[in-house]
Amino acid sequence: MGSEDIVIHDALYAYKSNIDSKYVVYFSQTANFHEQIRRSISSSKISSISTENLGKVRIPVPPLEIQREIVRVLDTFTKLEAELEAELEARRRQYQYYRDALLTFGEHTDSASKQASKQASKHKVDNLG
Repeated sequence: MGSEDIVIHDALYAYKSNIDSKYVVYFSQTANFHEQIRRSISSSKISSISTENLGKVRIPVPPLEIQREIVRVLDTFTKLEAELEAELEARRRQYQYYRDALLTFGEHTDSASKQASKQASKHKVDNLG
């Protein structure tokens, strides 16, 4: 969808339409799309779908202006989700650091304990404001 890396597979399909391409990408991630595909998949070791069966998928197509608004909203949520994931990962690393520092008894224990207390106090104050 723009600047992201892609993988090309031998079962690559192309289509031409007036539908917003990002709208189609988002729709292809829905349970509705996957259920339609599931009904037409032929499976052995590798699942595949014919061009004919892929062409039978029904995509709800609102006016282009509505498609673009849907894409804008979903792009916003995608960005927020990425920010939340990054924050969660940072908190996991912080937790691991302090857990390891606090449970490693020795010369760094007092310093780590003070730092952890300071961080906890700051976090509490930040959340109150």
